[in-house]
Amino acid sequence: MISSLYKFDYYLKNVIWGGDKISEYKNITLPGNDIGECWEISGIKEHESSVIGGDDSGLLLSQLIDKYGEKLVGKDVYNEFGNEFPILIKILDTRDKLSFQVHPGEEMAMLRHNCHGKTEMWYVVDAEPNAQIHAGFNRDITFDEYKAMIADGSLIDVVNCFHTKVGEIFLIEPGTVHAIGAGNLLIEVQQTSDITYRIFDYNRRDKNGKLRELHISQACDAINYAADPNIQLAPTEISGDTELFVNCSCFNVKKTDITGSKTLDFSARDCFTILMSIDADFSITAGGQTETLARGHAILVAAFVNTVIIAGNGKLLIVTMPE
Repeated sequence: MISSLYKFDYYLKNVIWGGDKISEYKNITLPGNDIGECWEISGIKEHESSVIGGDDSGLLLSQLIDKYGEKLVGKDVYNEFGNEFPILIKILDTRDKLSFQVHPGEEMAMLRHNCHGKTEMWYVVDAEPNAQIHAGFNRDITFDEYKAMIADGSLIDVVNCFHTKVGEIFLIEPGTVHAIGAGNLLIEVQQTSDITYRIFDYNRRDKNGKLRELHISQACDAINYAADPNIQLAPTEISGDTELFVNCSCFNVKKTDITGSKTLDFSARDCFTILMSIDADFSITAGGQTETLARGHAILVAAFVNTVIIAGNGKLLIVTMPE
């Protein structure tokens, strides 16, 4: 029998720019001090989430969708994506700066990699003093300028620089050159895609002493060379204690503040919902089932659920498909 709420295991990714902040944030033990990513809910085949608890414990996310179909994810989502879950939720800890990179759009990603493109959104959970995000060109540049700047390492000079603060949001669309700076702890909502073209990496070497691979030629026709100052977003709609952050073609993201108890009504929608705790522990009740949602963790609400009761004091991200 299908459950109303599902929890999943997480995947921890060791990277040269990772740190140890995810340990305290999620109250978990890390296998090292270079964990840059924690994948909360993932349909990526090599690192697919599996169910924790209940009758479906151990099932991969795709197997869960196979079993319950539109009751779990919604009719439209099931018809479009089948057993592929369309959204990936991550936590990022950038002890060191990331490379400058770009993601391909849907058409290019399908043609080259037989996968979806990558639109992503970041919510700043914590930021050290002078932490930065670089994203989008601050002026139009030409292809020849791009090649020259890659060669001499000056690309950073034509990319917008934002000093990050807790609670800020950034939307990174395909084609946008970007780099997350050191000292950021972020929640990332993105399409189910793991395609990244790395174009500049400060000549860093991996743990084996080799220069990290660059994808300069692949990136050339994926990049948007026009100026793009509109990376940092303000909520587009505010309704009481709920703010709409993003409603793009790939996902819908809201933030809601919980004080004591709150009931969320999903009866008007036939789609799954992900609840991601930003800063507190909550009790989530739906369809007679109650689960604890700890800080830095996510839970999947099945599409057939009409009402969810949340108890606690703090902030939640509400992630679903576009309205």
